[in-house]
Amino acid sequence: MIDSVEKEVTSSLENRICVDFGSGSGRFYFSLIFSLYFFDKKILNRDGIFLAMRGWNVILLDNCQNLIGCARDLARANRVSHLVHTLMLDLSKNIEENTKIIQDKIMEISNGKKVQADLIHVARYLHRPLFPTMNHV
Repeated sequence: MIDSVEKEVTSSLENRICVDFGSGSGRFYFSLIFSLYFFDKKILNRDGIFLAMRGWNVILLDNCQNLIGCARDLARANRVSHLVHTLMLDLSKNIEENTKIIQDKIMEISNGKKVQADLIHVARYLHRPLFPTMNHV
């Protein structure tokens, strides 16, 4: 699936940005296809880290410091810390403020250019009031 998504993205690889809403700890496992393809247990992790391993800049959003810490550890273990950016935000509150924080992080990653994320990733998390935020990042 990610191959088909990457074909649709027009940004060069080093400029690709994904925002992962409700990213969690990074301990979820991929589908069986990914599991069969990658045998190293460090790689069998979560979607955001997987994208970083493919060269994407990934912004992981979650409201739990412990889960953010686990995601950072996982990024370090997979040598993609330079591509993984974490933000601890309560996505159910202060939606306008959170949108600005996410937009600022995207600008920082893109060297001050005002761009939108190439990919919004939401899995295992759904808070319908966030839809406008997802539309603006």
